[in-house]
Amino acid sequence: MKERTAAEKRGVRLRTTNFVMVAIALILSVALFLSVYQTNDSYEKTREAAENYITLQKCAQSMQDSSDYLTEQVRGFIMTGASEYLDNYFHEANVSRRRDQALATLKEHLGETETYFALEAAMNGSVDLMQVECYAMRLAVDAYGYRLADAPVEIQSVVLSENDLTLDSQELQTLARELVFNDAYREQKEKISSNTRRCLVGLEEEAETNQTTEADHLRDLLLQQQVLIAALIATILGYALIVSVQVVAPLLRAIPRIREGKSIPVRGAKEFRFLARTYNRMSEANRKSKKRLIYEARHDQLTDLLNRNGYESLTQSIDPSNSVLLLIDIDHFKSINDTYGHDVGDKVLELVADTLKANFRENDYIFRFGGDEFAVIMQDADKNCRELIVNKAARINESLSEKREGVPVVSVSVGVAFGKEESESQNLFKEADIALYRVKENKRGGVEFFA
Repeated sequence: MKERTAAEKRGVRLRTTNFVMVAIALILSVALFLSVYQTNDSYEKTREAAENYITLQKCAQSMQDSSDYLTEQVRGFIMTGASEYLDNYFHEANVSRRRDQALATLKEHLGETETYFALEAAMNGSVDLMQVECYAMRLAVDAYGYRLADAPVEIQSVVLSENDLTLDSQELQTLARELVFNDAYREQKEKISSNTRRCLVGLEEEAETNQTTEADHLRDLLLQQQVLIAALIATILGYALIVSVQVVAPLLRAIPRIREGKSIPVRGAKEFRFLARTYNRMSEANRKSKKRLIYEARHDQLTDLLNRNGYESLTQSIDPSNSVLLLIDIDHFKSINDTYGHDVGDKVLELVADTLKANFRENDYIFRFGGDEFAVIMQDADKNCRELIVNKAARINESLSEKREGVPVVSVSVGVAFGKEESESQNLFKEADIALYRVKENKRGGVEFFA
């Protein structure tokens, strides 16, 4: 009993479990949402870093392209004397200004870093080289016979050396070509290219560092998400398992037993155990109530004998042809009630009932129909039992004739009918009733058989 009680106390509480599981799922969901948000943020940073790298790479390359473009234009002007090269050169230097824009963009994104200083050095080298280029173009302006006043201000401001002023056109062209094609010019161009490459290498290293950092961060976030998703799935599956084991399974076991009217096992969650215990108590109380009601419906409350309803039910299940029916009346019972009162009358009824029980077999059925009417169905009996029945009636009356305190002496009259092959319970009752009528008409306290 103690083990059963302890077993009934086991089991999870659904309310607590539901609260805990929902809380865990909510926490995991919020953590997962934050992780996804951080992943998106990290992705945006990675994308932005990649875009910045491409932009800055283009800027550095733009520095080199602008420097090379200026070289191409100055050489074109010196070699051909076409003024369009001169215009292109100063449009690039004063209007397009790709070098200045590239340097400004790099400073905005990187600040004063080694990478920026590398591009600044390239810019300074290009600016220094412009002085040589402007001098060479001043020589070419004179060599090709252009009016100095029509030349850009940067050319006009160039002052030729006294020696160069004495040179003729051919010599001026030769000197101008030498200035933009000699080793010194090429070395300066190489320094510009070297600083530009150093800038590009710095940009690449910084981009690689940023990408590695963000990639590691993304990997950590993705791993975190995998763990959170696995935990969330485990929480959901765990909750489903708890519900299945603690609620669904006990419920499925209980349904057929409820249909059969049986008690259900006290298993599962505490709430279900409470319902199971409550149901079992109610079911047991209902069963006992039904049993009591059925018993009361078929038994006489005073004598605890079967009543007429019990008689009607019983006669449907027995074989009348193999039975003997005795109808018994208490002689002068009405006068007993009138003389002694109903309390004494009830005692007489109880005395007769007890006496009948004492004189018939256990497999014989004894009834009280109401008032002073009793009946007995003797099973496995026939006409050969006449003498036995007479002796029983005599013993009953002999017992009732004994004096008892508070109970008057009484006697009973008995009418007997024997079942036959074609007998029915209704016919048997009528025959016994006729026999009883004859007894009461002729000799009370005796026995009469239906012929």
